[in-house]
Amino acid sequence: MSEEQPIQTLSRALSLWTSNVAQVVNQTVKAVMPILESIRDALWEAYRQAGMPYGDSQEGLLHWMEDMGKIRNHEAEIERIRQHHQNLIDFRRIGEEVRARRKDEEEQGDESHD
Repeated sequence: MSEEQPIQTLSRALSLWTSNVAQVVNQTVKAVMPILESIRDALWEAYRQAGMPYGDSQEGLLHWMEDMGKIRNHEAEIERIRQHHQNLIDFRRIGEEVRARRKDEEEQGDESHD
């Protein structure tokens, strides 16, 4: 019986590793496919409800999805600006309250020294 050469051992190990990786990938794909299909179906349903403005095609759906993404980005930017304005208003109000309080404290301090 001849002894296995290191290259043969490496070749067998790589072959076994490749087979195992292929099994894991296959199982993962089988598990993920129903999820991806349900997402696809939900997107198509939303596109249909929107009236399929770009037609009944994969390209139309993708174009619509891109538009919806842009709209959501604009909405997020609008909300960010609104929040920024509210923060400025709150900051100004707090500043005015602090100034009024300090003025009252100064006036009370002046009255106590009289």
